[in-house]
Amino acid sequence: MRQGALTFAAIVLLQLSCVDACFPHYKKELRYLSFYLGVRPVEKGAIATNDEAFTRYIRSPSELNCKFTEDCAWKNIESDGLLDSSDFYLFEKYDKKTFPIQVRPGNPNVPAGSHFALAGNTTASAQSSLLLSAPIACQKPNGQLSFDYWLYNNAKVEVVLVKKHSHRRTLRVITRPVVNCHFLRSQNDQCVVDLPEMTEPFQIGIRAFNLKDPSVGGFMMISNIRYVAEICKHSMMPYLFGGTPLAAPRDMESPTSATDFSCSENFERCKWFNGAQSTGSGWRIGRNLTKWETMVTNKIRPSGNFLYQFVDAMAHRPYGVLESAYVPCTTTATSISFKYWLMRGSQAQICTVSLENVPLSCAYLIDADAPGPITVDVDAEVNEPFKFTVELIEFDHSRGGLIVIDDIVYTGLLCTETTTQAPTTIDPYQVSEIFRLQPFPDQNVNVEARKLDCSFEEDFCTQWINDDGKLEFGLVPGKDVFDLPFELDETIGVIVFDKADTATIKSRPIPCSYGGAISIAYFTSGASTIDICAKGHCNGNVAPYGFLDLNVTSYEPFEIEINAASKEKAIVIIKDIQTNGKFCALETPSEITCKTVTCNFRQGNLCKYTSPSYDSTDMAFSAEMGKSLKAVVGLGSRRALLVSPQFEVSEPVQLLITISHNTFGSLFYFCGDNNVDHLDSCQLLLGPKVEDNKEHTFTVEIDANTKQFSMVAYHDKFLQFGEATFTISDIHVQYVNGTQIC
Repeated sequence: MRQGALTFAAIVLLQLSCVDACFPHYKKELRYLSFYLGVRPVEKGAIATNDEAFTRYIRSPSELNCKFTEDCAWKNIESDGLLDSSDFYLFEKYDKKTFPIQVRPGNPNVPAGSHFALAGNTTASAQSSLLLSAPIACQKPNGQLSFDYWLYNNAKVEVVLVKKHSHRRTLRVITRPVVNCHFLRSQNDQCVVDLPEMTEPFQIGIRAFNLKDPSVGGFMMISNIRYVAEICKHSMMPYLFGGTPLAAPRDMESPTSATDFSCSENFERCKWFNGAQSTGSGWRIGRNLTKWETMVTNKIRPSGNFLYQFVDAMAHRPYGVLESAYVPCTTTATSISFKYWLMRGSQAQICTVSLENVPLSCAYLIDADAPGPITVDVDAEVNEPFKFTVELIEFDHSRGGLIVIDDIVYTGLLCTETTTQAPTTIDPYQVSEIFRLQPFPDQNVNVEARKLDCSFEEDFCTQWINDDGKLEFGLVPGKDVFDLPFELDETIGVIVFDKADTATIKSRPIPCSYGGAISIAYFTSGASTIDICAKGHCNGNVAPYGFLDLNVTSYEPFEIEINAASKEKAIVIIKDIQTNGKFCALETPSEITCKTVTCNFRQGNLCKYTSPSYDSTDMAFSAEMGKSLKAVVGLGSRRALLVSPQFEVSEPVQLLITISHNTFGSLFYFCGDNNVDHLDSCQLLLGPKVEDNKEHTFTVEIDANTKQFSMVAYHDKFLQFGEATFTISDIHVQYVNGTQIC
């Protein structure tokens, strides 16, 4: 009789979400639950949540203490089908009945008036429920979470530390602390979990799982949650790149030159400051790039010192604003350029602002155009003072916002400056001002370019790689300022040597060339030289200016280098780059990735893939000519892994993966990285049911943030169902519209 009562109880627990609408239908089940356990739903089962606690970081660990008798800093989450598929509900103990022996290991004699959070289910497939805490800025050192708990019929409990997933709007597991809390623990047991040190914002999740069984159901109840730890009151993320705070506006001498606003290293001496302040979200001078790849997807990094601002997800306006000193007035057209980086989901703007703090004009900064440099032009002959401001205007509130600024260059003439006189000899420092030099855009601005041909006037030659950053672009001055021996376009490429040095620009990989010839129009001064090299052959200049050519034939991929050098102060000017003959079209990142990732495993090898073993229960996929890759997971093994090579795409593409499995309970996962130990964040392609033993092709879309993927063949049901055979026959890549890439 008692067992039957618990079956009814489990059914009721599953159906609580419908109690209000369907109450007459469930009166009988609620009476059973009340009669045998002495518990009943409170407030229609809704967990009383302190919503305000979720708009900030907790100020004290005790904020997470909860007996469910009043509003708590814990809540249910929207189901994601991974960590959570159902809810917890609020129940109260209203009499002195002793819990039956099947409900344990918590205290069976719970006082009347006690409240519980309860999750249960009677489905055939296992369900789970996650109760999530309010955000915690950080925890130093270890902390401890404890709670009373009661389990019924194979229900299990775990604790997870999570943060919001930046792309999928779901939770991502940071770590799973060791939890030794289960049905067989001694009576009156309390679940005590040690939580590791956390240096980033996180939330605690108490997760009930393995809630299933159509015959008798399963459930878990928890109460009396306590959290003990030393926590941060503010997130440390605003200091992720280290450094020092940028100074606040201060009284100082007025700028006398446009160059006073240019900054690349000594930001402490530049005329840029922290403007409107918000605690913890001001601008800082950074240098430490240890955490760069965890925050910014762009592989190109700032060099040396740089400016950055991180706005925490819990921060409130106003956020910090980067401001320049006031530009008093100008006599020529001026412009400001700089490189910038944004964390995905962040958007910023740069504005010119009047003395009355009224925006005059603004330009948006978006992640797709980073790192630039971006150039903003200002109208000629501005007679009123104005300043520049840079601020974040939008970001992903699940993870915060980040902007990085470097290499600020302001060109033009202030009304207090005099025009530079035409030099009688070439002085590199004067050249920089005369040509109004600006940093050369990074090569990845135009990864879709198909040809080597370029003109600085038309496209800035962005398909050429300028790793050392010594090639800049500038405007050709009038002949009365700098007289060049031949006609040039308005915009040119310039390399300035202030000492004995070298500089190199190189092409992206060229697939092949059949009788091709490359030609550059150039100018050199003093002791400077320029040459073109490919496949070990070079051709250098013999005259100070003219055209330099190189013929090249290659049946395999190669690169072309343009090298400049000087033994003293000098300049090198490049007008344009042209080709003749047959050069194979440059490949886009997606095309290169297609060749890297595509593999027909029936050819008897793994191509560029690997099948690693990380622990003793891992086994390798085996290749055999004419057959698919195969892994047999059985006694002593748990999974087989296939890891892709590293790659890069500039747009979303689709993977076509042909796979099979033959045993019930076996699972085939696709993971969008090489983190194969947390399958909750992976996509299940096959299993646990087996429709047939045939191979099936699955389409998986990846975006520019994916740099590697893994296939996980997982089977831990050998004792129940025997060994499982997994196969992978091929992996291909196509555009999202179904068009083949390679």
